[in-house]
Amino acid sequence: MNLAIDYFYKNIPNTDINQRFKINFKSVTRPLLSWKEELIISAKQIVESTNKTIYVLMSGGIDSELVARVLIEIGVDFKALTLKHKSGTNHHETKYADSFCVENNIKQEVVYLDVPHFISKGIDKYIHQGYRATKIYYYQQLFLLEKLEELDGFGIGGAYEQIYHTLDISNKNEVCLGFNPSYMMAMDWIKNHNTDHQLWFYLSTPEIHASYMKHELIEFLLQRPEYFIDQHWINREKTLIYHKEWPKIKRRNKASGFERISMNNSPDILGNKQSELRSIFPDLVDMYIPVSTIKQQLRI
Repeated sequence: MNLAIDYFYKNIPNTDINQRFKINFKSVTRPLLSWKEELIISAKQIVESTNKTIYVLMSGGIDSELVARVLIEIGVDFKALTLKHKSGTNHHETKYADSFCVENNIKQEVVYLDVPHFISKGIDKYIHQGYRATKIYYYQQLFLLEKLEELDGFGIGGAYEQIYHTLDISNKNEVCLGFNPSYMMAMDWIKNHNTDHQLWFYLSTPEIHASYMKHELIEFLLQRPEYFIDQHWINREKTLIYHKEWPKIKRRNKASGFERISMNNSPDILGNKQSELRSIFPDLVDMYIPVSTIKQQLRI
């Protein structure tokens, strides 16, 4: 598994997150091409790295759809792996994966998850194995990795995106990228099981990360820190870039797949469990790296 970063985490009590959690971006190794060209180069390299059947983890969001469109563009055969909630609470998202597979004649494997049981009991086995996260989404990644292993497949997913935050650092507004140690849990699972998957397609090379930061729209916005105040979860700029490069992507709101779980359950089993996880693992807090530091590391 190739990544654009090296990372380190150790739970040292009573120390700042920046002492416990280290991320360093690898430097680019050649002149940058466009973001789309870098995606295509990386996709070819990923495909050539495995002899297994390729599965794109298609949630129905635009990140996974773009991964699929890149593979279609380079002529790669693959299957889709879609996780559906037994209660149908993520149908608002998976319907896009279903229609995409039908329209593009892609075989779709569907796995079903009893979400209330998974939240209340299913994640316990991962916690007992030493996997620590504060959001159910990251435990769901481990569930999908297990399914990929059962299928003897190689998974490609779009689990990473550049979400910018403007923070007041030393009385100066500075644009940062946020990271949480939970992000690395699935990476550790892959290493611990001596297997290989690429769930972080957009983080697979430093060139992909750097070329996105050098995209004309992102460069324009990074010079205007005020834009990223209270805007980071909306991420409109990403949607604009995706649709410019792949106009056939259907426009829809950003979704995680979990939006309707809380609405359909009383009490709020998702919110309550994630609050419990934050109390069990209080060290798993966000760390913010200034964009200026990342650019230095990437050498752009």
